[in-house]
Amino acid sequence: MRKAEFDKLTSKRDWRRRFAVWKKWNENGEYVTYAVTPGQLLKVWEGRAGTQINREAPEYSLEGGAVQIVLDPS
Repeated sequence: MRKAEFDKLTSKRDWRRRFAVWKKWNENGEYVTYAVTPGQLLKVWEGRAGTQINREAPEYSLEGGAVQIVLDPS
């Protein structure tokens, strides 16, 4: 995510809800910052996190909607 999206987060719960990240996918133990230097090429995809539906308990679904980035570090 971009810094602006990171700065909007208020808690781990908020991160899970807005970025639709199930605990089984990520235990949220750490994050990495990455600065792109001028002239450096970096392949990225940017878009909104999709809703994750909990079919067994819909009230615990994750709404998503925050802008996320997927990158290929190679």
